[in-house]
Amino acid sequence: MRRISCLLLSFFLLSQVAVADVKSEVVEAAVVEVKSEAAEVETESAVTEVKSKVVEAVVVEVKSEAAEVKSEAAELKAEVAEVKAEVADVEPEAEEKLKTSVDKVFTVLSDKELTMDQKKIKVVAITDTVFGYPLMAKLSLGKKHWSQFSLEQRAEFTSLFTELFQDFYVDKLDLFSDEKVTFQPSVLVNKKKVQIPTVLLSKEKEYSMLYKMKKTKNGWRIYDIEIEGVSLIRTYKSQFNHILENGEIEDLLKKIREQIIENAKVHDSNPRS
Repeated sequence: MRRISCLLLSFFLLSQVAVADVKSEVVEAAVVEVKSEAAEVETESAVTEVKSKVVEAVVVEVKSEAAEVKSEAAELKAEVAEVKAEVADVEPEAEEKLKTSVDKVFTVLSDKELTMDQKKIKVVAITDTVFGYPLMAKLSLGKKHWSQFSLEQRAEFTSLFTELFQDFYVDKLDLFSDEKVTFQPSVLVNKKKVQIPTVLLSKEKEYSMLYKMKKTKNGWRIYDIEIEGVSLIRTYKSQFNHILENGEIEDLLKKIREQIIENAKVHDSNPRS
């Protein structure tokens, strides 16, 4: 009996030790879990803080960029206003230049005390201030052929073209009498180019004439005229290209020289001169 009691006591003691071990393990597991949860809380707090700082930095950057965009927009608006102001002056300036020249030409043509030769001399002097002969000469050749001319050839061609065009222009003056020119609203191409449509009333017939002008270092200059839709510069270009495609540069220069000489002979033989 005493032996049984000893065994029961031993079993009881062992069970108590086992229970204590289990409790210890449970406590340790609980502690680990609590620490883990605490670490997660700290991590989430740190992440939240970082996110907050990132958001603040982004907000500051966005505000800065917005301020820059606003500043650039203000500058662009100012530039647009400046361009508009410049453009607003383009049409009146170019049109006034052309009107003044045309008025002077018709004043000369209506002067009955002048001979036709005297009129032509005066008209050439007037139109020299409005025609852009160097640009017209270059355009009449086109980029391809102009680039093939030497500096000396360009200079001679420009001089010959100027004389050729003046011959053409003044040769038509004796056909004008009591003509009237009506200016229509000009068409702005860009800040440096404008087209001015006009209608020439001659002997009860109307002829449309389009003056194309460009702003150069010497002011506004005519670089082409379209008469009834036909461009003078394109007409010259077609003639010159034909000669150059079938010959040499010297052939073109020679042809123009001969044409100028022929024009002079016709002029000398004209009794109306």
